[in-house]
Amino acid sequence: MRRIYEAVDRRDFDALSDHFAPEIEIHLAGIFPDLNPLHRGKDAPRILAAHGEEPWEEITIEPDRIIDLGDRLLVLAHFQAKGRDGIEVRRPIAHLWTLRDGQAVRMDAYSDEHEAMAAVNLEIVRKAFMATSGGDPTAAAAAFDPAIEWDMSGVTGWTEKRVYHGREVEEFLREWADSWRDWHFDVVELRSAGDEQVFVAIHEWGTGVESEASVDQRRYFAIALDEGRMRRVQMFSDRGAALEALGLTDRGENVAVMRAAMEAFNRRDGEAFGAHLSRDAEIVPVRAALEGTVYRGPDAAAQYCAAVDESWENLRWEIEEIRDGGSWVLALGRIRGGGRGSGAAIDVRAGWVARFREGLVTSFHTYADRAEALQAVGLSEQDARS
Repeated sequence: MRRIYEAVDRRDFDALSDHFAPEIEIHLAGIFPDLNPLHRGKDAPRILAAHGEEPWEEITIEPDRIIDLGDRLLVLAHFQAKGRDGIEVRRPIAHLWTLRDGQAVRMDAYSDEHEAMAAVNLEIVRKAFMATSGGDPTAAAAAFDPAIEWDMSGVTGWTEKRVYHGREVEEFLREWADSWRDWHFDVVELRSAGDEQVFVAIHEWGTGVESEASVDQRRYFAIALDEGRMRRVQMFSDRGAALEALGLTDRGENVAVMRAAMEAFNRRDGEAFGAHLSRDAEIVPVRAALEGTVYRGPDAAAQYCAAVDESWENLRWEIEEIRDGGSWVLALGRIRGGGRGSGAAIDVRAGWVARFREGLVTSFHTYADRAEALQAVGLSEQDARS
């Protein structure tokens, strides 16, 4: 990994290519806003090495720390440059590399360590929980810190041992799964609470082996992580108690989710966009009125980002105003970009309406007509001015 950064500093494109898979994706939005948010394939090494040539006279990226996250490496570094106007800049950055067969297949750039770790931890927790759905809760053990603590004291009516430690956790989870028949769950909400804490809500259902009783319920988790491993898990029956344990509330959270989802779209990061959507969500783009194109299901965000990237170059959503309606969020702003191939520019006013359930977007609708967006949530232009 250090050799990659040495090659970047030397502008050695051939050396970079040796470390990059042919399908490499480089996501630079947020750190270098003047560049396209996504670069793929054979031109990516040259773009990565040359991104500092304008307006910089000198540029280096100095890795300070590399954190091994299994199939990914998180590189904490400093970006140091001298502008052609003589101004010197030094600031922290973070790069998250995804590796396969010894080669880099993806790099995501973040403004700092905390933003990067928050994104990493969300994905670690999501994968750990989804691996267990279907009856094998120990499938998540790879994400556990050896000294993990699992606290059940927040579960109403729980009469067994309250806190489990280390190896006890796997045994407890195995016994828990064995007490069910056809045990399943879906992750219905996933939220970051800083760079080392995550909130999770699940919908759990199944039938008790001994009681034969059918169970259909919600459970909530406050999770603390340390360098990519879950070190403390608190389970709750009450959503509010789980949020409080992490210092979170529901007030204004949907607005934060809306902003994060739209920023992920601007990076063409379908995975990050999809993390804010429910599994049954639908995305209704502007062209839906003409073509009937609607994206639905767990892959909706990824499919939508890919379709936009095929037709548009550096298309961005810019928020000018945002309103929280509780179960919905309305954003008003502009769509800017250029047609891929044609170069035709677009700069139009637009509106977006997202509807929420338990902190996740269930419907995301883009409107080319601001009045239609307002009307969709029961408002008018006069309301927007008030």
